[in-house]
Amino acid sequence: MADVKAILVIAAGDIKAVFGTVKTDIKKVGSGGGLGIATSYDNDGGSGDRTGAGDGQITATQSSSGFIYDQATGGVFFGGLFNGTKTTTNEFYLKSGNRNDKWLRFDFGGNKVINEAKYYQQNDQAQATFQWAGSTDGSDFTDIGGTFQIGSSNVSQVIDDVTVYVYTFATLSANTTAYRYYRLTQVSGASVTSSHGFEFEFKISG
Repeated sequence: MADVKAILVIAAGDIKAVFGTVKTDIKKVGSGGGLGIATSYDNDGGSGDRTGAGDGQITATQSSSGFIYDQATGGVFFGGLFNGTKTTTNEFYLKSGNRNDKWLRFDFGGNKVINEAKYYQQNDQAQATFQWAGSTDGSDFTDIGGTFQIGSSNVSQVIDDVTVYVYTFATLSANTTAYRYYRLTQVSGASVTSSHGFEFEFKISG
């Protein structure tokens, strides 16, 4: 009987140790985002050149009314939005005017949690007011957070001796849902072409 009791005590200790390890791991993973999802700009799709095939590749489409204009090609080249280049003048710009309901849609190739993003531009200049939304199928979108004005609270940053202005999309902070598609829609105001855009980065789940 004593031997049986000893075995049960050892087994209970092992179970406690196992569950203790699981609890610690969950807490560690949860440090980067909501509901145990770790997000980082260093994860695939977050930053750097994401134009090539493979992990971290992003593709993009825009509304028929247009959203961006690529200076280099004279048309639309979405690769300039996420090619890792943060200082190239004339990379692209947001189309001007009161083009409400125009949108830019990012496809991350799989469901990802994004709870922050950054936009790098040439000048310290405010743009129109926008809204983020997410979707798992590319058709039915759910708004994420509230509306915001791109460039309304830029932070200057020197990269390779070039001063750029960075706007952080803080309205994404409450997002805990994994979406494949993230859409940026202009809802009011007017964008300007005098401040060229350089890059988008995303704080994304791995």
